[in-house]
Amino acid sequence: DTSTVFINMDQTAVMVGDGIRTTVTIRGETSVQVHSMGIQNDRVTVALTVASTGKKLVPFVIFKGTPNGRIAREFTSRENPYPSRLVFATQPSAWMTAPLMHQWIEHVLAPYVATIGASRICLVLDSFSVHLRPTIRESIATLGVETIYIPGGLTKDLQPLDIGVNATFKHWLCECLVETQQKEARSAIEQRHWLVP
Repeated sequence: DTSTVFINMDQTAVMVGDGIRTTVTIRGETSVQVHSMGIQNDRVTVALTVASTGKKLVPFVIFKGTPNGRIAREFTSRENPYPSRLVFATQPSAWMTAPLMHQWIEHVLAPYVATIGASRICLVLDSFSVHLRPTIRESIATLGVETIYIPGGLTKDLQPLDIGVNATFKHWLCECLVETQQKEARSAIEQRHWLVP
């Protein structure tokens, strides 16, 4: 049925600072300079959402932090350093909770649902306990969206994002981080060459 739009959301943990296992240098070098962000075993959670129309919805990024702490205050500051195309939140463990799921519904799902003219909209979620809460179900139903739950234990087989998107997303994040570190290293080398007479 072409008038039915399926939306799929899944959370994935992204390790910060400890996720890169590759170094890059010129062939024949006897040592490799390693750049570290100084953060070990820290992570953020990213809720990725895609629709059967091919539309990628706004990523919802959860940082480890307190609701009114420094990171949360940065989201609303005039000098906000975060990309405006993403939605950000904080939680002490960087984990999706019911209040954050309500934020995702309000800031990611609802705006998209308002733009599509499908006669039927179905949201596909895994059986994570937060997704199953009655208040979450009600908030989704209020938008006129039906929810389809993937049975527990079958996420790796039936969750489209888990199968085809999350790993690719993490790969490109890693590539971007390596490229950024290479640029920073190159800039530092150029600065040293400029200082040497």
